[in-house]
This record gives sequence, C-alpha cells and structure tokens, in this order.
Amino acid sequence: MAFKTQFVPISCDGGTEVVKDVVKAEARTTVNIENVDKVIDVKARTVITGSEVSTGQVRYSGRTIFCVLYEDTEGQLKKTECGAEFSGSIGKAEEGSCCYVTADCLKAYVERAGVLIARADVQITAYIYGKKQFNVLMGGDIITKNQDVAQPVRKFSKKTTVNIDEEFELNYGVKEVLYSRCDVAVISVSSGNGTLIVDGEAYLSLLLLQKIENSDILKERRIIPFRIEVDSVDAMPSEICAANAVVKNSKIDIVVDEETGKSNVTFRADVEAEGYVTEIKSISPVVDCYSLEKEVNLEFSEMTFACPCGQKTVEERFNERAVFDTPIEAGARLMTADCDSVEVVKQQVLNGKLVIDAVVNAVCYLKNLDGRTEVRKYAFPLSFTLDGEEIAVYLLVTVSDFYGKIVSLNEIESGGTVKITYRTEKINIIKCICGIEEGEDKKSGYALSVYIPERGEDLWSVSKRLNSSPEKLSRLNPDLEFPLCGEERIVVFRQKRRDF
Repeated sequence: MAFKTQFVPISCDGGTEVVKDVVKAEARTTVNIENVDKVIDVKARTVITGSEVSTGQVRYSGRTIFCVLYEDTEGQLKKTECGAEFSGSIGKAEEGSCCYVTADCLKAYVERAGVLIARADVQITAYIYGKKQFNVLMGGDIITKNQDVAQPVRKFSKKTTVNIDEEFELNYGVKEVLYSRCDVAVISVSSGNGTLIVDGEAYLSLLLLQKIENSDILKERRIIPFRIEVDSVDAMPSEICAANAVVKNSKIDIVVDEETGKSNVTFRADVEAEGYVTEIKSISPVVDCYSLEKEVNLEFSEMTFACPCGQKTVEERFNERAVFDTPIEAGARLMTADCDSVEVVKQQVLNGKLVIDAVVNAVCYLKNLDGRTEVRKYAFPLSFTLDGEEIAVYLLVTVSDFYGKIVSLNEIESGGTVKITYRTEKINIIKCICGIEEGEDKKSGYALSVYIPERGEDLWSVSKRLNSSPEKLSRLNPDLEFPLCGEERIVVFRQKRRDF
C-alpha cells in the first residue's frame, strides 16, 4: 500500500541580485563650434523614469540632462543645456520578481561636429528581488525529520511622491545658474500600521555666476529635511523595513532685487519614495525521511532564504589631499570646488566589519591672472569601516558640505560629509525534499539486538540506520544522551533482513 505524503508550495525569497551595465547617452546642443573658444566643463545628471520586470528581464527608461559650460570667442563664460532619453533591458528576472533601478553618470564629455555634442557613460544598476516557488515535503505517514526555518516574506509598497520647497536669500546678485544638483539620502525608515515612514535629507548644490563685472563662480549649498509617508498595506510595527528615495523633477527660480542687490532663491523638487517590509514566518519542511516498510528514493532541492538585516545610514567627515596632473598657473585663485561623483570600487568583510573602498571624483574652478576660468578635475580615495558581517546588497554614498583649498600649485585639499546608506542580507540555505518515490518492500523478520553506535551519532541517524522510529528507540533506551560518545549499548527491537 502506497504511503501518503503532503507537499506544500513554498515561495522562496532568494535575496537581492545586483546587475550593472553601462549605456551611452547623447544630445546635440545648438551651439556652433565656431562660437566656442574652449569648453570649461560638462556635467550630466540622470534619472530613471520607469522600470518593470517583463518577459524575463528588467526593462527601464530614463533621461540624461547635460549642462555644458564654455567660453565664447570673446572670453565670456556661457552655458547651454540639452537632454536625451534612454531605455533598455538588463539582467534576468523570474516571474513574480520585483526590481529597483538607478542610473549614475560615470563620465560626461563633449565632441565637436559642427555643433557641441554632449555624451555620457551612464551606469545602470538593477536591484532584482527574486522569488522562486518550490513544492516541498512537509509531512506524511512516513517517519520525517523536520527543521524549523525562518521564512522572510518581502512585501513592497506603492510609490509615493511629495513636493519639497525651500526659499532663501543670498546677499549678492546672481547673473545665471550655471548648474544645479539635488541628491537625496534616506536617513531612517520605520514601519507603522499600513505605512512606511521615510525620513531623509535633500542636498541642494548650486553653481552660480555672480552678477558683477568679471564674474566669479560661487557655490551655494542647502540641506533640506523631508518626511514621506509611503502607503504599505501590509506594514506592521517592528517589521524589518527599507526604503529608497530619488528626485524626479526639480526647479530653481532666482529673482534679483535691483535696489538691494540681493537674490531671492526658490527651489522646488518632487521626491519619490518606495520601499518594503519583511515579515518573518516560521515553516518546518522535511529535510529527511524514511519508511519502515518500504525503500524510498528522495529528490532534494536547495532553497535559499535571504533575510534582510534592515537599512542603516551612517555619517562620516573626511579631509583628504589630491595631486593635480599638472601644476596650476601661479597666481590662480580658487573660486569653488565641487564633488562630481563617488564611485564604490570594492567592498569586503574584514574581522567582522564591512570595509568600503571608494573614489571621490571632484572638480575645482579657478580664475587665472588674466581673468579666464580654468577647470581642474581630480580624484582621491576614501575608505569606510561599517558594522556588518555580510557584503552590502545596496549601497549609496552621498556627499554634502564639500569644499576645496589650494595647498600648492600641485596639490588641493578637500573635505566634506558623507552619508552612507547600506543594506545587508543573511543567507540561509536549506536542503529540502521536493520529490519522493516508493521502492521495494523491506523484507525482514524481527529480532532483539544490541547496537554499538559511532561517536557523534544523534537520535535521528541511529533510528534511520536501525529502521526504527525515534519514539520507539527512545522508549527502549531512556538513558541515552545525544550526541552519542560511541561507547553506548543500544537495545533495539529491530527488523532483521532475510533473503527469501
């Protein structure tokens, strides 16, 4: 007679897969190269406008906005802006998977072909939250060994957008906004009843041309706190949670008071947030089994459970020096310096700590003795040691309060504040039974015997070896203590194989 088994479908959160790719973005300006003496700087900012899992891949779309600073043939500093859309697909994603996609500009440059053409290398990063379905043995009328397993269930929220506004006054007149940039960082996230509460900061950085003769380039910075309550129907207090935030649109308006010479600045931005909560359930799949009457053939599968460890944000100050490729002009004056990007080049776990190695890519704007503007690019390494025993599956480094100071004709000192937001996951791999076939009947008689175990054997291994149930073995040998030392004598009323 066939034995009965109980198989149950189990959804398995296999963790976060991070996939990266580099795509090209290109946009033509309206500036004729005959009117350009030299290009001062090229900046690009990117934003993802849409992403989804479709036909086994992550599909995305986005846009890149270029800002090109140049001097015309009369030595006047000018700017032009242009934009380009991009789209593509990346990675492989199982049905039911979710994704989050970011875009970062690695390099922006200009080519001349009748007009100035702005180009950028854009790094696309897809965070794929995969799910797999397994049909797992949970019980039956056979003898089973079950293992308690924590099953994380990640539940994603809807996207929520809020508007942030900031007004402030500058004590000088602004001729033109050369470039504006706004980065955001999630400082903390907590789970409430049906809501994710996301607290963050927006870091506004403005490069401004002063409204005076022989204008200087000045930088203004503001830190703007925000809170977003993200709808998440399944969210409950004390659950593990995480959230992302990104600036989708921003606008700067500046009005100069001609009487006072001061400028009134209005900044508006749409910040979008989304996230997830993780509920930890308990399941007890069968990890081994046998039958007293029949031989069994087992088919195993490995289930990978990734338990998120939550989201952390830490803040650190830094102060470093960098060497220019070539000396700057004697008498050149530093107008301002800015951080273009932070590139994470390596992460590793050392002595129970997560060590992050990164490179800061920066730029400084100089005014030479002849009144012309010169731009110098430079870079320097940074290293951070964080709490964590696993490699981060999500890592965002944001810089604020960046400054520069010329030390010599060859060297510049830079400093600021970094906010590092990161997430780690603990991986648990369980070998479970996904298939079972009956074999031949076990043909045997019965006998009372004594078994001498091996050192380290437990109740399950001895019971299975002797083809006895653990309950019967414990009843016949109440004084046994597991694991065994190998010197015990086990009495068992067991099956004795015979050939017929």
